[in-house]
Amino acid sequence: STAGTTADVKIAAIEFHSIGPCKLFDTPGLDEPGELGEKKRNKALHVAKSCDIILLVRNTAPPSPKHHPLSPYERSLFNL
Repeated sequence: STAGTTADVKIAAIEFHSIGPCKLFDTPGLDEPGELGEKKRNKALHVAKSCDIILLVRNTAPPSPKHHPLSPYERSLFNL
């Protein structure tokens, strides 16, 4: 996918036979710089607080000059 293309939280309902109904959330990324990036981060972190399980997908390419590392608060949300 292309970085910066998810602006709002997308929600999909799914049911796992052994678990039951679940919601999958696709949130904006955490590493977009600037004021808009901060708004997107806040949306993603707000959703993360209500989740039982979080799958954090990271780009493993070397950081670019635009790279924004997670703040200590954000790292604590994900126990990193």
